[in-house]
Amino acid sequence: SKRDNDNLTTGYDLRLTNATLSFNWNSSQSITSPYNLTTNRWYHIVISFDGSTYRLYIDGVEVNNVNGALPISNNLDFIIGGMDQTSNPPFNPPVNYYNGWLDEMRIWNKELTVAQIRNMMNQEIESNGSAVRGVVVPLYISNLDWNTDLIGYFQMKQSTDISGGYLIDHTINNINGKLRNITTPQDETAPLPYTTKTDGSWGDTTASTPWTYGGTVWDAPNSLAIDGSTVIDWNIVKTNHNIEIETYADLGRERSVLGLVINSNELQVNGNTAAGTGNGLTVTHYLKIDGVLDLEGESQLIQTDDSDLDISSSGILERDQQGTQDLFTYNYWAAPVGI
Repeated sequence: SKRDNDNLTTGYDLRLTNATLSFNWNSSQSITSPYNLTTNRWYHIVISFDGSTYRLYIDGVEVNNVNGALPISNNLDFIIGGMDQTSNPPFNPPVNYYNGWLDEMRIWNKELTVAQIRNMMNQEIESNGSAVRGVVVPLYISNLDWNTDLIGYFQMKQSTDISGGYLIDHTINNINGKLRNITTPQDETAPLPYTTKTDGSWGDTTASTPWTYGGTVWDAPNSLAIDGSTVIDWNIVKTNHNIEIETYADLGRERSVLGLVINSNELQVNGNTAAGTGNGLTVTHYLKIDGVLDLEGESQLIQTDDSDLDISSSGILERDQQGTQDLFTYNYWAAPVGI
């Protein structure tokens, strides 16, 4: 927030009231999510403004947009997790405290596109000169400048980002945040990226889920978005265990991710030969295989036009070669790896 709780005529705030998320500015202008948030998972929230239209994104999906004016400037404190007030001198402590978790707070001096939002959603970012690139998927985020577009970046790593009671800003502006009334460490469980903790099935959401914080504050990667219909195919995943991707028949669709790093052990894509259908794993931007990617039965790996295979990969791609043999068919083979 950057406004006065006692006089809501200037500035702005992003608030969560019960289950309702909204961004509010000036006297009575606001944009509200039509979908309620729950307390059992992480959400990636973006508010963008292009000079006339505000857009609200949840997990990379635009859920609302409204026209509005620029917030009226003021001299109030910009506060993460509370709101300024002027009616209680001499200390004027913040009010409306947020009860929850925050991570990866980024403030841009530029409207973000959908592609930029999704490319950065499941990873930290870093600078290479003035360019912006991902830490896990080491590709550049197009048309963003670290020095001029990113004006505030708080990674909130408790082990490295707290110094002398301040929260370190990772931009060139060095506008560090003063920590107030924070006395205990908090869980750092945001999916940056999705990681594994044990062997198991990709879509398992029970207590035996293979995902590090699955069943508590994570859905499985490539799940449905908050609108209940959009498939999130821009997650970034890093595996270290034996993970099995269910057959096409089990899910009714193929798995798709933005970035995939197989650190060790095996990721197996199950085909569904008996039912006469195949299965696929699509990687749209970045693939690194240091373990084993096993394409079983009628399954295939698909890398789209913008997808890079990291040439430093030291792992193995296993595939079943299938085809037809008879007196009338010559050299009729399936291609399980597509680009």
